[in-house]
Amino acid sequence: TQALRYLKGLPSVFWTVLGISWFWYYGATFLTQIPQFTKQTLHGSEPVVTFLLTVFSVGIGLGSLMCERLAGHRVNLKLVPIGAIGLCLFAIDLYFSVHQLQPASHDQSLNLILSQAEYYRTFLDLFCIGVFGGFYIVPLYAYMQAHSPHSHRARVIAANNILNALFMVASAIVAMLALSELKLGLDELFLLTSGLSIVVSALVIYKV
Repeated sequence: TQALRYLKGLPSVFWTVLGISWFWYYGATFLTQIPQFTKQTLHGSEPVVTFLLTVFSVGIGLGSLMCERLAGHRVNLKLVPIGAIGLCLFAIDLYFSVHQLQPASHDQSLNLILSQAEYYRTFLDLFCIGVFGGFYIVPLYAYMQAHSPHSHRARVIAANNILNALFMVASAIVAMLALSELKLGLDELFLLTSGLSIVVSALVIYKV
């Protein structure tokens, strides 16, 4: 489309939009798989799914607020590498945290899971993924808006929305192939996403 062609003519903004779209890929992978992750890996009931989604979402909100404070209400890309590192490290730790859990023979209620300290590392990982996601995404959105030509800002935002949607579709396809064809577990899918995040984030940070 014209919007995408125009965006490619703005290299720094183009790579910023790719970074934003990658966050949507990353976030979509986690958000869509948390229900199955809760049931299959944690053996949690439906309220546990709601609890984990809330923990993840609150983390993103808190990270976004902290990012605004730390940046001093300015466009500050220095927080992007910090966010990228956090997204990678806590996703890797999430993989290891679920392997130290004792297997359950039946679905566990929220109260039962909250009474077991061994689950708190997993909760903390999901929360911190959200927090560092806020560090990662907020400066990129601010940079995109600040460095887009005022006369064509709507076109840039349109291109951003198109790429965001494409990356979210890609996340669903990759997850489907990884789980059904490669027979990966959900924790391994999260680990794979973390590995991809290292590559993509490093490229985006270098280019921008």
